[in-house]
Amino acid sequence: MTGDPSRQTEAQQLLESLLIRHGSDEAIAPRLLTALANVHALRGEDEQAAKMWMDVATRFPLSARAQGAAEQAAATLSAAALEQPD
Repeated sequence: MTGDPSRQTEAQQLLESLLIRHGSDEAIAPRLLTALANVHALRGEDEQAAKMWMDVATRFPLSARAQGAAEQAAATLSAAALEQPD
């Protein structure tokens, strides 16, 4: 992923449009959601990233990405809780 904010915005828009078309496809959607979560994480949008990773884990539990997505969500939320306990 790129550190360029404008490229991140382009990536986010592209991924969101692809999710509209392929959001229920079990072969494609977990990849799209994971990529979109990664964009949010790069932008420091940890809560949104964690939600997307959990979406992968709960909507597509048989996906090869499910376990890693759940772990990434847990790690991200744990780190955020340590930084902001309230």
